[in-house]
Amino acid sequence: MRLDLRRAALWTLCVFLAGTSTGSFFCGVVVTSFESDKVVEPPLPVRTRKRRLRPDELKSPTPVIVMGLMKAGTTSIYGYFSCGLVEGTPISHYDCKPGVDPSKIGMACGKRMRRNLTKYHKPAFDSMDHFVLYAELDAQELNGGMALPQWDYLEQIYQHFPQATWILNWREPQKWLDSVDRWKDLRQRFVDNPFLPDSPKGTGAQDAEMLHFYKRQAERVREFAQTHPSLSLVELPMDSPEAGSILEQAFGISSTCWKNRNINTGDAIWTRN
Repeated sequence: MRLDLRRAALWTLCVFLAGTSTGSFFCGVVVTSFESDKVVEPPLPVRTRKRRLRPDELKSPTPVIVMGLMKAGTTSIYGYFSCGLVEGTPISHYDCKPGVDPSKIGMACGKRMRRNLTKYHKPAFDSMDHFVLYAELDAQELNGGMALPQWDYLEQIYQHFPQATWILNWREPQKWLDSVDRWKDLRQRFVDNPFLPDSPKGTGAQDAEMLHFYKRQAERVREFAQTHPSLSLVELPMDSPEAGSILEQAFGISSTCWKNRNINTGDAIWTRN
């Protein structure tokens, strides 16, 4: 607008001086000035998603195993890989025995792993070792039980996949606890189920107890990875605006695939697992 007003004023003066030698010179300068004043807008940046990758094109070893707790961004991580890997790549989120009906859980990864180890005395990922990504390892059962392989079975997970990439997803502890409290009876399951030695049965009713366990679980994963150098560890602060860039640097999938998914509204119900 400012440029248009200036041009109008110059043209008015040019017309007033028309027919004089000064006017001829002045109007020539005005025309030249107008030509040089053309504004060329820079092109707007286009945020395009890069092509999908094959598993062997990922920058970090597979399988990728998410070792943080539930309610700490596992669905967002699953969505990131689902967006960036070629269609048909086997990836799992909670369900390690997907059936025909996508609305039903075949068997939670944590339940299947616990049965492999304690009932059948088989390796941790027996009959479910084909996934490129394990985005959520736990299991919540209809009888109130809960399995947390990312607490109880670190050694067994390592023995099956000693060169895997572990993602330690991490939220601000109080935000994590607030999400737990909004998710069905999840808080009570922490109280009713023992996760030794730090959280024996009956522990977790107090916020401080839950926050201690959350922080200790992350420390436990971090310490294990540090003493087992064949593992690759990617620490992912879920609350950081750099989370997408961290994942892109670690795996090569574009950060445009990253976004917050499955926002907890507190109205979910348990399904069969």
